[in-house]
Amino acid sequence: ADDVDADLFLVVTTRPGGYAEELPAEHFTHFELDYFTAEEAIEYGQLITRARLADDRDRCSSVLERFSEASKDPSTLRLLKTPLQVLIITVILEDHRSLPVDRYGLFWTYFNTLFARERGKSTELATFLTAHRQEVTHLHEVVGQRLQIQSEDAANSRAQLGLDELQRIADERFQYIGYTNDEERRLL
Repeated sequence: ADDVDADLFLVVTTRPGGYAEELPAEHFTHFELDYFTAEEAIEYGQLITRARLADDRDRCSSVLERFSEASKDPSTLRLLKTPLQVLIITVILEDHRSLPVDRYGLFWTYFNTLFARERGKSTELATFLTAHRQEVTHLHEVVGQRLQIQSEDAANSRAQLGLDELQRIADERFQYIGYTNDEERRLL
């Protein structure tokens, strides 16, 4: 495209579940990608790990070794179908020797891994996360449940939660734990 000075517009998603041909076929070519084969997932896991951990060879080697071992397990291979799933597995394996075998355990391990990483940074968000771990966890649980219920409705394949609803859930939680000042809750 660059060689011929072409105008190019490319849209890629690995989560096409809610896509309903909104981009007109006369203007866009649609390709539907298959899930990774086991070999493709392993290759991608190695590639993404080497890219993410390029500046830490020891950590990279450790994660690649764990990933290689985990990918021998048929239950793990069933979780390695998309780039996002493979990335999640490699991130978890940075801090864990092995993976949970069920989706629920994998979700919570991923949540805890990302939570710990964000909390370990020197940011305002880290301070907030440290002070409000239970509230953040509660918010994830409630939102996850609502999105799951929505996605199970055949007429609503694209589960969404608006910012207003998210704020309402958070506000209810902070009220429940004793924050009575409206302005303080809004800031939280």
